[in-house]
Order: sequence, then structure tokens, then C-alpha cells
Amino acid sequence: MSCFKRELYFLFNLLLWVAGCTSPAVVATQLARWGDLHNNQGNYTQAIEQYQEYLKVAPQLGIYRNTVMEAEVRRKLAHAYSVQNRYDQAEIHLQEALRLDTTVNKNKLTVIEDYRALGLLRGYQGNYTAALDYLEKAMVLGEVGQETTKTVKKASLLDTYLAVARVRMVLGDFEKAEKMAAKAERLLTTMPGNEAAEAEILLIKGIIYRESGDLETSERLLRLSEEQARENSTYPTRQLQALAQVELMRGAYEEALRNQLEALRYARQSKVTPQIITALSRLGDIYKALGDSKKAEHSYREAMNTQLTASNPGNNSAPGLAAENTAERFEYYESQGARMAAALSALKLGQSMIVQRELGSAALFLLKAHDHFFAVGSEEGLAEVHLAQGELFFQQKRFESAFLRANRALSMTQRPALAWKIWYLRGKCYEEVEQADSALLCYEKSQGIVEMLREGLTASELKSAFASDKLTLYDRHIRLLLSEFERTGDHMLLSKTFEINEKARARSFLDMLGNQKVLNNEPGDQDRARREQQLRIKIQQLDKKIRETERNSSRAELYKALHIAQRRYQDLLLEIKLHHPAYSGLVAVDPPPLTTIQQKLDPGTVILEYWVGEREVVAWVLDHKKLEVNTLELTSDDLKRELDGFSNSIAIQDTGYINESLRRLYTRLIQPLEDDLCGYDQVIIVPHGRLHFLPFGALLDNNDQYLLEKQVISIAPSSSTWYYCKIMAPALEGRFLALALGNAPVEDYPGLPATTKEVDQLAKVYQVVEKRVGADFTEGFFKSKAHNARYLHVATHGVFNKRQPGYSYLLMHPSENEDGKLTVNEIFNLRLDARLVTLSACDTGLGEITGGDDLVGLSRAFIYGGTPAVVVSLWKVQDAVTAILMTRFYQYLQAGYDVAYALNYAQRDLINNNITDEKKELKSIAWDQDLVRFLDSHGAQVSKNPFYWAAFILMGN
Repeated sequence: MSCFKRELYFLFNLLLWVAGCTSPAVVATQLARWGDLHNNQGNYTQAIEQYQEYLKVAPQLGIYRNTVMEAEVRRKLAHAYSVQNRYDQAEIHLQEALRLDTTVNKNKLTVIEDYRALGLLRGYQGNYTAALDYLEKAMVLGEVGQETTKTVKKASLLDTYLAVARVRMVLGDFEKAEKMAAKAERLLTTMPGNEAAEAEILLIKGIIYRESGDLETSERLLRLSEEQARENSTYPTRQLQALAQVELMRGAYEEALRNQLEALRYARQSKVTPQIITALSRLGDIYKALGDSKKAEHSYREAMNTQLTASNPGNNSAPGLAAENTAERFEYYESQGARMAAALSALKLGQSMIVQRELGSAALFLLKAHDHFFAVGSEEGLAEVHLAQGELFFQQKRFESAFLRANRALSMTQRPALAWKIWYLRGKCYEEVEQADSALLCYEKSQGIVEMLREGLTASELKSAFASDKLTLYDRHIRLLLSEFERTGDHMLLSKTFEINEKARARSFLDMLGNQKVLNNEPGDQDRARREQQLRIKIQQLDKKIRETERNSSRAELYKALHIAQRRYQDLLLEIKLHHPAYSGLVAVDPPPLTTIQQKLDPGTVILEYWVGEREVVAWVLDHKKLEVNTLELTSDDLKRELDGFSNSIAIQDTGYINESLRRLYTRLIQPLEDDLCGYDQVIIVPHGRLHFLPFGALLDNNDQYLLEKQVISIAPSSSTWYYCKIMAPALEGRFLALALGNAPVEDYPGLPATTKEVDQLAKVYQVVEKRVGADFTEGFFKSKAHNARYLHVATHGVFNKRQPGYSYLLMHPSENEDGKLTVNEIFNLRLDARLVTLSACDTGLGEITGGDDLVGLSRAFIYGGTPAVVVSLWKVQDAVTAILMTRFYQYLQAGYDVAYALNYAQRDLINNNITDEKKELKSIAWDQDLVRFLDSHGAQVSKNPFYWAAFILMGN
């Protein structure tokens, strides 16, 4: 109890004494009532304080000591401790309550309540044997004289039946659980009006039907239970979690996530720590099923931290969350007779060991999982075991056995989330025994199921995550089709490889472009609006504290709190999307046909599209009439080494090292395709994976000529998104808006003096330029003016957040209600009508590449915002050189050159060190003398080192 509360307590006693109406018994009663008040409101820490004060007073009451009340307070105190995960303390008080009720009070009903509470406590701890022992004692006592008409006795027995049923379900003994639920249901008919018990019975029956595979009946019962819980003003946390599991089994990932996020919200509102831990763990399971391993890990870690940081959690004999995939956890569940939990643990262990190539141990655990699933009658569990065994046999090259296991799994389940994997395994088996036609049919079936599941998702984050573990399916399908094309010469197969490749990449971004923008930053209800505002303010406050705090352990804790708040905010934004009515109207956008894309290509332009497979790199070359394909002898590991080498060379800015690395990459990626690319003025390159961060224009051939000196180079996320950018119709009129950070520092970031010169130079090229420099360049100004700009030029610091890509930002000066950091999340909600956005800043082209080749970063955020072309940088740039490059770029643009040509020609001028030489077609300007002097003294260094001029690339059209 705090000092203030103690003073208030003694003052209260004094006033009672002065009033002449006090006694120790009154004080004790009042303390118990205060404890009840806090307990009912979910203020468990305060409730514990009041109950503990009561227990200090109670023994001093002498003849007025009320042991019945004392036992009741101990039970309530145990409840308060248990919801905080403090099981040791809870047990101490329950055992004392049991002692009082058996030796002093001799009250059969409270003894039953004590046994039931101890049983549930043991269940929470994972000690199911002891849990059943206590609960069966309560049940035996309760069934004696069961014919009684007293409602209180019936209610007690009803609660015991339901407690036994819950423990039996955890053990996987669904038959006995169902019998207990039936007993409870029969008893309930004699005592109508107990809505809480009715909701619990419906919940238990719904879970039992779910485990038996009757998902339709399960959902109906669980919905009824949820409605009953809400009508009874209780948190429907467990009902929503059970519904989430039903939807997950169906492959309805968004509905599952929607229910689980709501369950987590209710768990946090209830302040019941075990429910919060469970809700976070289940949320991790859903993210894992979706393929978002990063979010799954965050949820599991938060669950574990919640368990570890619970106040004085005490010793728990059950392994904690940290041991989720260990043999220790499996052995514990087996020792407790928890067959379902043991089966799931053994299955996870087996699957994990297959990935780690520990095939012997994997086989043993999968056999154990099979036995436990068989014992509890779970066909869905058995299907997962057979699929895992099939993968095991496949790795052992026992293809016939793998195929039989896949067939067995398919006969047991129609769950799409499993079915696509089963068909994929069948296809791999057929391919290994050289039955190509059958393999292709299986791959097509698997891919069809994947597309169906993807179409059920509306949020772009989920679509990107969903693609992460499907890459190998598309890779095998493409490689096998190419092999058949080489064997048969059938060009239909060649076109099909390109279409499959397009289906596998940048699909969430394509869907965003193909659908009308619907998210408007306004949550659908007041509660979400309040939570969104609270979290946003909290993030801003934490960010401000970090800036005001010295670099020490306190700052590290603030960063940790900030990252947690940002993750929760991302989850809330996703929850808002999932409940936003407009999202229900979103549809999946199919990539346009190959011929449709070709019709938009002019005769002088060619698309070069890469696919980085595990064993090789595939490159398609298509122009307005034909399609060619080449297979490059370059594994994904080889490519990674080459790209790492280039990144290292850029980091140390060593000219020789950079150019040598660019020569090797040219040899591997471009030289085999020179004949196919010859004769075209412009090459639109569609990278894949880490190739998105390679400046293709700077690749160096054997004649020491950069690729952009021979052809004009631009970049697109995919051919399909290039097509959508091509058909965008930005405004023909509008202002040129030029913004620069200027010389004034912002927070820990230094000023950029050359950015002022940069926008001054642009104003010389374009007479109608609205510019803002330094403190006048605020985030509020940007948001109020950006939508009317035809050209939008931003010269500032760009900051890439690797941990949270959605929080990567462009730095601006703060303004009222704005922190000066324009994040990716905020840019996605802009409404732009610009022909071009130029981000003249560091690292603006970086982002996080998902398994589906969707890139979360500034460039695609601006394209989604409404501009078809974005100029971005791939590394930290030098501001004086950038000012020179950008001036020349806009000179070409003002003269009527296409954006891609303008950027490439400006870079060529830097390479040739003739940037200030006037060309008659370009507008003549008076160059800033500081920039001229810089180029005079550094010109040779700049021209020879791609670090200075190659960072900027054009994304889009």
C-alpha cells in the first residue's frame, strides 16, 4: 500500500472512531468491500492490497472474527493473484481457505468451491493430473444429495461439471468432456436464467465440434456463446479465440485475424494475464499460418515477456512459452496425459526437425504425434502428420512413400491451407520420377488453391505475408515449364512461365493500384478512433523523450517501448482495415495478359524481367511483339555473394572495388542477354528479390562502358505494375513544388546546406516554382500542398527503418500536430496527382522485400499515393553532387525529355564531367559558383566513381 493510501486508511479509521461508530469488525468489513470493489473493476493490484489489509485485521477481532468471510476473502484474493499469473500466492490462500472451511466452518458448499478453485488453478499451471484430482473431489461432494432443490447447490455442481469439461478438453479427452457438458446442460434445465453457464456450455460444445471437424456446427454454437457472453456483459475473449481457430482451419485468415485481434483487445481490457498470454500466442499462430514470421515472432516474444514480467510469477512446474518447441514441453504434456497438447507439440517438433535436416528424430516425433492424434480422433491432426511424413520421405528420396503419404493426407482433409501443400508435394514427387505432365497438373492445382486463398485477403500487409512460403511452388512450376519448353519448343509454355512469374510478384501492390483507394484514416467506430489517437500520441511522446534523453540505458528502454508501441499501432491499423466497410468491396487484381502489356511498349523499348530461383536466375525479354527467355547459371547463393560484395564496396567508397564488382555483375546478369537487348533505346528492368537494390545502369561491361551509357534504364516492380503506372493519368497542369531541409539541423540530423542551392537552381530552370527551405519546410505545409503539385521535389534526409519499414520517413521541420517525420504509413494515405516525385535524399529507394517480392518503402508508397514515376536513391548520397545532378536532370526534363531519358542523360553528363557545358536544346542558367568550384575540384573523382551518381534510379513509368 502506498504512503498516501496508508494515510487515507488511518484517517478513515480515526474519523470512524471520533464519530463513535467504529469497531475493528466494521473496519475489516469495509476493507473487504473495498477489495471487492477493485476486484469487480479489474483493479487486481489494488484489490490485493485491500484484501491483505483485511487479513491483517481479521485475526485481531477475537470473538468477532468471521472465518466464513475470511475464507471468502482468501478465495477472492487467490483469484486476484491467479489473473496476474501469481499462482504460488494464489495456492497459499486457497489452501488456507480449504483448511478453514473443513476444520472451522465445516461448510460443504465452500469446501466444494475450494476444491474447484484449486483444480482450476492446477489446470492454469498445466498440472492436469492434480487438476482432475481436485475437481473430482468437488464433483463427488456436489453429487451427494444432487436431488436438492436449492439453486445454490445446483449452481455449484454446474460450475464443477463445466470445470471438469474444460480440463478434459485440454487433455484431448473430448468424449468425457462432452459427457460433462451434457450433465451440465441437463442440470441447467432445472435452473433457468444462468446465462453465464449457458454461454460456457455452448463454448465447450462448439470447441468439441470444431475438433471433430464439424466446423459449421462449431461456428454456430460459438456465435451463440459469444452473443450470450456479450448480453451477460462478460468479455467474449475465449469465444472469439475459438472462432478464430475455426476460421483458421477453413483458411479464412482475415476473419481469423479479426477475431483474434478482438480477443486480444478484450483480454487486455480484462487485465487477466493468462488470457493475454494465450491471446498473444494464438495471434502468433495465425501470423505464422499467414506466412508472416516476423509478426509471429513479435507476438510470441510479447507473450513470453508478459509471462516473465508478471509480478512475482512464482515457480511453475510446466515448461514456459520459451520451451514451446522443445522435447521438454512434449514430455511434460505426455506425463500429464494431455494427448492433444502432446500431439501438437510432437508435430511442431517433427516439422522443425525436418527443416533442420534432423530426419531420424523428426520421424520419431511424427510417429508420437500420429499416436496421440489417433487416440483423440483428430483427422485434421492426422492429415498434418501424414503431410509432414511425406515431406520427410521426400527429403530421404523415398518418393513413392512420400506420394502415398500425400494421398493419405488428402483423403482426410479438404482444408485449403493444407490442400495446397499436399498437391505441391504430389507434384514434387511426380517431377522427381520424371512424370512432367502429372507434376504440372499438381502444381497448377496447388497454385489455384493458393490464388483462391489470396483472393480472400483484402489487406495488403496480409497478401504480402501470405506469399512468403509460396515462392518454391512458383519456382518449381516455372523451371519445369521451361524444361518442357526446351524439350517441345511449344511457345505457349514460354508465355505461361512469364504469366506465372507475374502472378508470384508484387501482387499486393498490384491489387492496391487496381482498386480504388479506400482507407481514409478514420476508424469505423469511436473505440478504435480513441485507441488510434492514444497510440499515435504515445508514439510521438516516446519519440520526443528519446530526443530529449542522453544516450544511456534510459534511452534504450525508451527505444524498446517505442518499438512495442509502433508494432501495436501497426496491428491496430490492420484491425481498422479489417473492420472498415469499404475493404469488403476490394477484389484481387489479376496481372494483365502478356499481349496487353506488349501493346503498351513502343518499338524502341524492351522489358527485362528477372526471377531469382534457388538454383538459377531466369530472365525474360519482351518487346511489343515477341518474348524470349534465358536461364542464367547463377544460384541465389552466388547472387547474394555478388550483391554483398557490391554493398561493401559502396560502403567504403573504393572506386576500383566498386567498378570491379559492377563488372562481375554485368558479366553474370547482362552479358548473356546482350543479343536480346541489342537495338533498343530504353530497357525497363524488373528486378527480383535483392536485385531491387542494384543500380543496373551502373553495371560495367568489358569495354569499361556503363549500361546507362548505351541504353536508357528505368526500374519497375513488375511488368503488371509498370502497365498500371503507364495508364495512370496525372494532371497536365500544376505547380512545381521544391522543398529543402536547408542548413538548419533537425533533432540529431545535421543541416544540408547544398539542398538550398539545389532548389535555387531548380527555380532557375522552371520559372514557376514554389519553394520552401529550412524552417518553412514543415510536414504540415507538405501535406497541405503536395496534392496540387505536378512536380514534387523533396531534398532532405531519408531514414530507412529496417525493423519497422512502415516507419521509414522523410525528415521535415515539425509543425503543429506533426512531428516532422513523413512516414511510409502516412504517404500511403496521401492523394497525389503528380507526374513525378523526386526524393533527393539518402536511402529513399530502400525497403523491406517480402517473400512475394512486395517492397515496403517510400518509392511504392508514393506510387500508390498517385504518381506514376518516382526518382529515389539506393544509398546515402553526397549533397553537392546531388544538387548538380538534379539541376541537370530538370534541365533535360524542362526541354521535353521523358523522365527516364532526363535522368540517364544527367548521369551521363556527370560520367563525362561536362555537367556545366551548355547544350543548345537545354535552357541556359547561371550556375551557383560554389557548385561549379566543387565540380572543378572533384570532377574527375565524381566521374569515375559510381558512388556519386549511380544511387538515383527511376521507379515506375
